[in-house]
Amino acid sequence: MNADYEVRPTSNGHHGVFALRNFQAGEAISAIHWGDPGPVRSRWTIQCAEGVHAMPLPENLKYVNHSCAPSVFFDIEKMQLVALTEIAMGQELTFFYPSTEWEMTESFQCSCGAAQCLGKIAGAAVLTADSRKHFRFSPVILARFKESQPA
Repeated sequence: MNADYEVRPTSNGHHGVFALRNFQAGEAISAIHWGDPGPVRSRWTIQCAEGVHAMPLPENLKYVNHSCAPSVFFDIEKMQLVALTEIAMGQELTFFYPSTEWEMTESFQCSCGAAQCLGKIAGAAVLTADSRKHFRFSPVILARFKESQPA
């Protein structure tokens, strides 16, 4: 168990991960590693390579919820959960799901309330070039963007 964050209920009745201390932008919040990787994606997995999805470990990190104004990023190269912004003690840790997911198992209507909220979240494959400018993406997703550009 990490003493720097905890899982607890959110205001909408789901669970989320909350900071137990302040974090600076760029600071590593937790080391990550993968559960059994494979081709099957789920609402709990992260795309860690082309065609490979796995549960982030420690397992409680699966409760990091989505936001279009994310506070954290799953850095699959450094194998760390990293603060994108300053995070205050008690703040929920959130990440931009399409930052690591080309296609989502379950698309959903976002209700994050961010000024730049994208509405329907279905994965990086459906993002416009303009919306991509506002987010950090894993190398897997960046490679897919490059492949999908017209020659």
